[in-house]
Amino acid sequence: MKQILLIGAGRSTFSLIKYLIKNASKNNWSIILADRDISLAKERFSAYDVIELTEFVVSHVEDRNRLVSRADIVISMLPA
Repeated sequence: MKQILLIGAGRSTFSLIKYLIKNASKNNWSIILADRDISLAKERFSAYDVIELTEFVVSHVEDRNRLVSRADIVISMLPA
């Protein structure tokens, strides 16, 4: 199973999240969605078993390294 780490769960990311969820089973993907405020994503996506929601502050190096090391693919949707 491929682990996809998606950093950033802002409103502009929701289309990508829906795409990943829709295609996760047939592509054998597991999704980790990380954001500093995961509450809106929990409202929309907590019912899906292919997605793990986690609170995350990008400046916390140890947490960042732990999440990145679990992933096969990392997608950052954070602003520059």
